[in-house]
Amino acid sequence: MEWLTAVTSVFALGAAFWAALTARGVYRIEQARDDKAREQAERAQATRVFGWVAVAVDPASGEVVGRGMVIVNLSDAPVYSVEIFATRQDGQPEPRLRLTILPPGTFYVERREADRYHWGFPDDIEQLRQDWLIRPIMKKPTWQVSEMTYTDASERQWRRDGRGVLLRAGAGLPGHPGGA
Repeated sequence: MEWLTAVTSVFALGAAFWAALTARGVYRIEQARDDKAREQAERAQATRVFGWVAVAVDPASGEVVGRGMVIVNLSDAPVYSVEIFATRQDGQPEPRLRLTILPPGTFYVERREADRYHWGFPDDIEQLRQDWLIRPIMKKPTWQVSEMTYTDASERQWRRDGRGVLLRAGAGLPGHPGGA
């Protein structure tokens, strides 16, 4: 009879070991799911901030009357310490655009060569559309917003490159200083 107790104990120990392994696997799956949900929550505001280069066109004549950038914040909160790097048609860098705050909305910022700040004030794009057509530049890879950096409402810093890749600031973007 002792052998039956011993066999039962071994089976019970094996079942407990199997249950522990299964619980550990389930814990890892749940932890990975929680980590992914946390990362998505952290990126929620940052993914809704972006920009591109554009031209302003007089709808009556079809003439280009300005060039600049469209800057978008589709989140419900402002972002801060915004810096935008762009290139011209010929691929040469434009002066950096710095904004202390970017409230929710879609804005057009005109490049002003003669202005000491190099850029006009951000204008609500819906108001501008009453007078101009705002056309994105989509076929010229040398003419683009090459990088945006900003701080979200939770004080996390972000970088977006010219291809739209979004990373936490300091993470290094390929092809940029400090990148891989």
